[in-house]
Amino acid sequence: MYYSHTIEDNKIGLFTSFVESLIEGRQEHRPIVNHVIKETHDLALGKKNIYTIDRDSYPVVVLLEKRDSDFFKTVDPNNATPDLYRKILGILSEQRNYSFY
Repeated sequence: MYYSHTIEDNKIGLFTSFVESLIEGRQEHRPIVNHVIKETHDLALGKKNIYTIDRDSYPVVVLLEKRDSDFFKTVDPNNATPDLYRKILGILSEQRNYSFY
């Protein structure tokens, strides 16, 4: 179990760095971040479930949806803004104080 937890932490850490780069103005990771936002939005709305979300981004999507499901229900995944990225970064920063499970 320790090994899988490390993989999840690494994926969350990598995604956090992608969000930080978007906030700083670099755009190369925008498609990846926006895909996670879309997956999280669909999970929060019930359009997807834990079995149908993208496996590569699974730990990040589940974490974001668990932390603020109501927020992600209202997000427009086709119109991501710097404010949305900052909100997501805040959620990810709060996660450091809690375990994934």
